[in-house]
This record gives sequence, C-alpha cells and structure tokens, in this order.
Amino acid sequence: MVVRFGVEGPNYPWEVIGEATVLAEKLGFDSYWMPDH
Repeated sequence: MVVRFGVEGPNYPWEVIGEATVLAEKLGFDSYWMPDH
C-alpha cells in the first residue's frame, strides 16, 4: 500500500501559489490543493 500526502493552501495571488507549490514539492508532498472559488 502506498500512502501519499498533499498540502492544502489558500487562494492567494498566482505568484504566491507558485512559490508555495515549489516549496511543497521540495518538502516531499505529492500534491497541492486549493479552493477554486
């Protein structure tokens, strides 16, 4: 069985989201989730 972990972030401007997703990937998270509205 494989367990994967993601991180959920708030709906910030795209520049902040880009930095957060790169950081999440460097920290080993498998996905980045955010609200669509």
